[in-house]
Amino acid sequence: MHVTSFDVSSVWRRHDLRLGRFAHIAGLGTSLALVRLEVSGVRVKRVSSDYREIDVQMVPHFYNRNFVGTHFGGNLSDVTGPWFWFMFMFMLILGAEYLVWSKHGPIDFVKPGRGKVRSEFRIIDTVLEKIQAATANGDKYLPTFAVGAQDQADKVVALLERTVYILREQRG
Repeated sequence: MHVTSFDVSSVWRRHDLRLGRFAHIAGLGTSLALVRLEVSGVRVKRVSSDYREIDVQMVPHFYNRNFVGTHFGGNLSDVTGPWFWFMFMFMLILGAEYLVWSKHGPIDFVKPGRGKVRSEFRIIDTVLEKIQAATANGDKYLPTFAVGAQDQADKVVALLERTVYILREQRG
């Protein structure tokens, strides 16, 4: 099955995302990755009705802290969405005529993460306008986005840059 041949929004509803009902998303690899988010303690706290804003949070548990009581780096990576959040946001916003992949995402661990850690993902109108203009003739577009994970004192504990591959498929 070609990834853009189905309407993602019809199978991935806001309340399913918020409540963590991930099993029905197409593809075993995607389902397993989303289960990993559940196991690491990452929870979706808020999704806007237009999918342009997603807030996620991770609370400390015995299974997501290391020997010295800080969050594991992989779990901090999950909070900042190393591949997941921006890719699905764009899939839902742009629709089936666009091919969207998460391409690259280095992470910088700034300080140890303790307590609740959160990230906020935002897509603004100017970003969507740039995407539509850059892909209008069938060219790929590779925008890069930065997102941070903050602790309860609003101090950044990790920074991620995410490059997303976006292509508007030309239907003939």
